[in-house]
Amino acid sequence: MTSTLKTALQESLQQEDAALKARLDPTTADSPPTKPTRKPRTPKAAPAAPDAAVKAKPAVTRKPRAAAPKAVRKVASEAPEVAAKAIPAAPTPAKPQKVTRESFSLPEGEAALIRALRTTVAKEGRIATKSELIRAGIQLAASLPTTELMARLDTLPLVVKKKKKK
Repeated sequence: MTSTLKTALQESLQQEDAALKARLDPTTADSPPTKPTRKPRTPKAAPAAPDAAVKAKPAVTRKPRAAAPKAVRKVASEAPEVAAKAIPAAPTPAKPQKVTRESFSLPEGEAALIRALRTTVAKEGRIATKSELIRAGIQLAASLPTTELMARLDTLPLVVKKKKKK
């Protein structure tokens, strides 16, 4: 490297150092701060009434997540029978459990039973998944006495486990 190139590089480094000091130390520099200051937010004005030709969308109401049940206060102007009706407290939702994925084998007849149960439940107005039906069956099996559960397990046909194809 030539001496002129070295001095040029040193000078540019000194200029960069000075510019950096000026940005970091606002007392030495009279320049404005590097970050612009934000304006405080002002609430937006309410929208004008919609025209008669434009249909307004219905308002969507959301349920509060975990709102504490409010106590019913009796107002003197209310009828006694209205004040006597208390709003039942909503149960607080439990934390969702971690979901695990399971794989199992069923005989074709039992798979057909699941399909039949799904259509039966759908006719009653509730769409149920296979997973929901199996989980309901597990809950029913858990509520049985042990002797009855063992008797039901003994009546199940054996399922031959197949090996996966490679």
